[in-house]
Amino acid sequence: TICGYPDDQGGPLALGRSLAEIDAACQTANTGRFVDVPTTVGFCMYIRRDALDQLGCFDTERFGHGYGEENDFCLRAAAAGWTHRLACDLFVYHKGQVSFGDRRNTLAAKATDLLLERFPDYAQRVARHITRGETTPARFAVTAELFRQSGLPVILMVTHGLGGGVRRHVGLLVERYRRKAHVLLLESTERGLALSVPALPNHPAQPLPADRDEDLAIILQALHVSWVHIHHLMGIDADIPAIIRRLGVPFDTTVHDYYGICPQINLLPSRHGLYCGEPDIGACNACIARSHHWARDILTWRAEHAWLFRDAERVLCPSQDTLGRLKRYYPEARLVLAPHEPVKAEPWPLRPARPGKGRLRIAVLGTLAEHKGCASVAALAELMDPKRFELHLIGAIDGAFPDVARARTKVTGRYDDADLPALIDSTAPHLIWFPMAWPETFSYTLSAAIASGLPIAAPRIGAFPERLAGRPMTWLAPVGTRPSAWLDLFETIRTTLGAKHAAPVPVRVQQPDFYARDYLARPRKAVVAKRRPRLAIVPERYDNGFPTPCAYIRLLQPLSHPAIGGGFETAVHDCETILGAEADIIITQRFAPPDRKAADRLIAHARQCGATLIYDLDDDLLNIPRSHPDAPVLRPQARIAKQMLLAADIAWVSTAALAETIAPVRADALVIENRLDERIWAAEPLPEPHWNGPVRILAMGTTSHAQDFALIEPALVRLKNEYGGRVSIDILGMTDAADLPPGLNRIAPTPHAARSYAGFVQWLTARRPAWDIGLAPLLDTPFNRSKSALKAMDYAAAGMAVLASDVPVYRGSLADGPAGQLVANTPEAWHAALDWLIRNRGLRQQLARQAREAFLASATLARRPDQWRDALMQAMPLRRTGSAA
Repeated sequence: TICGYPDDQGGPLALGRSLAEIDAACQTANTGRFVDVPTTVGFCMYIRRDALDQLGCFDTERFGHGYGEENDFCLRAAAAGWTHRLACDLFVYHKGQVSFGDRRNTLAAKATDLLLERFPDYAQRVARHITRGETTPARFAVTAELFRQSGLPVILMVTHGLGGGVRRHVGLLVERYRRKAHVLLLESTERGLALSVPALPNHPAQPLPADRDEDLAIILQALHVSWVHIHHLMGIDADIPAIIRRLGVPFDTTVHDYYGICPQINLLPSRHGLYCGEPDIGACNACIARSHHWARDILTWRAEHAWLFRDAERVLCPSQDTLGRLKRYYPEARLVLAPHEPVKAEPWPLRPARPGKGRLRIAVLGTLAEHKGCASVAALAELMDPKRFELHLIGAIDGAFPDVARARTKVTGRYDDADLPALIDSTAPHLIWFPMAWPETFSYTLSAAIASGLPIAAPRIGAFPERLAGRPMTWLAPVGTRPSAWLDLFETIRTTLGAKHAAPVPVRVQQPDFYARDYLARPRKAVVAKRRPRLAIVPERYDNGFPTPCAYIRLLQPLSHPAIGGGFETAVHDCETILGAEADIIITQRFAPPDRKAADRLIAHARQCGATLIYDLDDDLLNIPRSHPDAPVLRPQARIAKQMLLAADIAWVSTAALAETIAPVRADALVIENRLDERIWAAEPLPEPHWNGPVRILAMGTTSHAQDFALIEPALVRLKNEYGGRVSIDILGMTDAADLPPGLNRIAPTPHAARSYAGFVQWLTARRPAWDIGLAPLLDTPFNRSKSALKAMDYAAAGMAVLASDVPVYRGSLADGPAGQLVANTPEAWHAALDWLIRNRGLRQQLARQAREAFLASATLARRPDQWRDALMQAMPLRRTGSAA
């Protein structure tokens, strides 16, 4: 039998190797290995004599010579109990399609019919064998051996499986380095991942289900991967950073779009919208809430993708515009200008055609998706005068396109990239128009338009201005140009094209060929003269991996604030990924280490890399009362908090009372008071006071506050009975009781808002109609005395009048005067305070206004960044060298 590696249909031998070299690789990689197969292949079969004696020879009378007779023999043998094996340690080359010439297809079809007549399940057997891919590991083993013998670098390219410009760029790199490097391709699929060898089209792909990172790393190690080149991670369900660390190789990142900094990918607030302008994080969170379900908030999105840019040996940017945008987010990244195509210092290709008195033919190139300007093209088609304009789409429509616009647009349909120049020639447009409204990083269709020599109209954004700089017969318009304004511009272009032009054609500015000169050079990581200190955050997470609200409030929001963490290179990790990270400061909190072993590893890593370890605590987790609703879970974990407090170089706590409580374990804890991030809390404007409708009251908190809620519940029930529809009382969390008393409304955030603290803040502050009064009841217990007045800040930031318990936690807080008032912890006192605010609309609205003003004046990160910033800078001198404590 035969190991047909990688093609039994002829063609050149794989990887430019000789038959003997491939055969030797098969022997080395697969000695003694075989795979059971349903049938063997006639041009190379070894048949045992006793099998021939039992079964007889091929049925040449029925099948003739050439097709089907060996399959019939194998199936008869299988029925008699014989097995057929593919010898994986042998290579036989088959040139293919030589013996029977033009009769091949006819003979093969006849043989197949005869086989199915005798063995109806023949096709299913073969299909089942192919689907199982049992020979794939053996073929990859041979590939690995050939890679090893060649001595050439092996590049793993990682990308999505959606094709487009990303896949085209990867394909061009594969062809360019066919004899200089070996390329493996890891792509996303509907069922997980697929690993393939793109230079060998008939080489099988190795499917890998999700969550098989360990298996993938072992395969890549066996294939001798030299470095990794990441093109796109959308749909890649694998821990690529962990795999790279396991391989111990460097990696490059190419920026094809802005997926790493925005889940919208193209910096559009919607697929049919216009460039967003890259606003602040509050606006980004609102955009995510409207548009996306897989992203939680912009802060964690960027934190989770920051390694793509900060840890890459090179971040390859196809245009200067791309490089400049990335530099704003990751100034420490090693950004490299690497256009997908070089530019020679030669005259621009130009061949403008005069429209004369006829219609101006306008062509749009490529797949017309929503983010490619589908809505703009449709609107222009409806507005244009068909007697003056003729609109062509050289490509296909992939978006909503009204019938009137479709009737006025001539569509060629999908095309292969190689056919685009001919399609442009056959369409013969007077003008090529690029209607997209996002900052394209390169655009292969722009390359085709430039090569055509035809006039071009494009938006003044992204790579277009720099790639078209100095080009005659080119018009750039603002990114927000309306369809009617484009039509006005096209009239101007018609007039210009109708005039005679005799000006000399300028020479293009040369663009070096990065991929010919530098790509394979593999420079070592440059030494940054003034590297910013590295801050690694290990936040507390839920079981699903999402950071907890405390993680955002105490670490993620403050340390990402430009006034606090702006001088640091900040990365977010979990307890596994941190073990492969370098840092000057590692800061973690609460139960971020899920068990003592994880805590030990984190502590040991900080010692080994010489990082200052900071442990942050915002609750008395050493002394969880048995009455606490979560006591069965939290009390056994108290030793983790104690372990981290004792081992950390620095301990942070949120209140002076908490510092005093933990003093027997850690007497030098530094108090870092809670503040809220105005970037998310003040992103939405306060609503206008409403004059009609009920007075809206909100009590919110985790269900651990059930006893606190029980304190005010009688007062709320009494008020509802007294005021009826004139008050609306909403309960968010607070108690896990199955039913609330009549008149108290249990509410819940949207699914998106429930996924992250920032999403929750966006939902809370944008909710209309807004609440008038926020309630913060708190029993005066030893455990509660260590808490902060965070709830009063929440309500004040959202513009509510605040009623809070008259306990030490809230004395001197926003609730104690400027934003509200303190209330004695009795149902009667709570009823009286609420009754007065319900009846006194002027006071209620005055407190609401003062609440937001007081919050902005004293309770934001921007107002008090110094305590965080100073604490971080004080941690820097403690940095160790070597492994000694």
